[in-house]
Amino acid sequence: MKFGLVGFLVAGVVSLTVVSTAESRRRARHHHCRNNCRRLGEIAGQEISANKLTKTGRLFWHQVRFRAYTAARQKIPAATVEEEEAKDCTQVPCRNPKHEHAWKSIWPDPFVCPVYGRTVSNREDPETIDYRGPRVLPVPVPERFLIGADRPGNHPDGSGFVLYSDRSIQEKFEVQPTESGTGLWKQAGSLLGD
Repeated sequence: MKFGLVGFLVAGVVSLTVVSTAESRRRARHHHCRNNCRRLGEIAGQEISANKLTKTGRLFWHQVRFRAYTAARQKIPAATVEEEEAKDCTQVPCRNPKHEHAWKSIWPDPFVCPVYGRTVSNREDPETIDYRGPRVLPVPVPERFLIGADRPGNHPDGSGFVLYSDRSIQEKFEVQPTESGTGLWKQAGSLLGD
């Protein structure tokens, strides 16, 4: 009888440990996703304010990734001052034969949602970006507009994050008060795309 009671208590402790560990991991991945959005807002904000971005959807984030995580230099010294400098590339990927680009380290990759957890990071492929980008870049650029959000289905619990150009973040539950899809999450669906 004592062994049965001890076995029952041990099983209870083990199950509580497993459940709390799983919940802790879920919260950590959720927090990591929020941090990814913050990082994306920081690097995109610099490019938006400099009017260097021309792409939309996930290609917007791919252009941000290219501009933020590549080091560029001239292969051949510029003949004239009017020639485009390597640091001002706007094409992604850069097709100027006079430019040389080398990728900097991207670890951890902020373009991959840790909650979704199925995307393998590949800095060359825009399909490996787990966040939606703007369908249209507004001109002139307002102080605050939607620039990104989790793709639907990234978070199995139905949550997700919405990112503004001023680097502020809101969670889906904060912006979608009802199940009918009203509110900012629905607006993000119409303003953001793949």
